[in-house]
Amino acid sequence: EDYGDAPNGTATGYSTGAAIGAFPIAEGAGGPYHPLPFAAWLGEFETPEPAPALVDSADDGLALLDLESCATSSALIVINAAGLSPEERANPLYLNVWADWDRDGTWDGSGGCAPEAAVTNMEIDVSGSPDLDVLAVEFTGGAQVEEFWMRVMVTTAPMTVVVIDEMDGETEDYLVFGGFA
Repeated sequence: EDYGDAPNGTATGYSTGAAIGAFPIAEGAGGPYHPLPFAAWLGEFETPEPAPALVDSADDGLALLDLESCATSSALIVINAAGLSPEERANPLYLNVWADWDRDGTWDGSGGCAPEAAVTNMEIDVSGSPDLDVLAVEFTGGAQVEEFWMRVMVTTAPMTVVVIDEMDGETEDYLVFGGFA
């Protein structure tokens, strides 16, 4: 199983103040829940979690960030499609990325010049790709890009809202400082 692990009901850890995180993390409470086995996941290895855990040690899908305030920014994200059958590879995967640009402990605002839903249902063609691939993703950075929580999610179906329950894929949450997660 896999869940979100950004702060929910606890301090965000931001140096700018004591914002309390309201990031959905648990199944039934609007957070992501991915059952095993994963069809696709982030990073080299599957990183299942028995329950939501604040900042687990296995978030390995985000390889590199190049962040610019109110301008085109990018991330390198490692996608692993090893769990997909040849038939399932005919369908795209979907990537979603949220960033708490305004550091209010949610992903429902805006960073002054960029939505906190930084990437929405980006289709990933895995029909001819290797099991492990690095995806370059572009999005607009918020007004501040030095410190924020970021959620990256890969799924086998498109999402309609940030609040979900059961969906095949994986979610990784990162506390980003100075462009490093």
